[in-house]
Amino acid sequence: MAIDTIGTISGAAATGRGLSEAIAKIDFGAWTVTEESGALFFSHNGTKKIKLDSSGNIDMSGDVNSNDSSIT
Repeated sequence: MAIDTIGTISGAAATGRGLSEAIAKIDFGAWTVTEESGALFFSHNGTKKIKLDSSGNIDMSGDVNSNDSSIT
């Protein structure tokens, strides 16, 4: 299986996309991931929420909950 550029799952054995080919946007519905100037942006309903830059720094619009047991 492969994920195409709009985030749907394809049953095709090969998508024709090489690893070096750029994908401008991955769309999961309400969430999207885009790359701009070497940084990844995670957006929810079109609003950027998280930025991951090429140095590994993460910026986000909300709080970080280190002890949230609801996701374990």
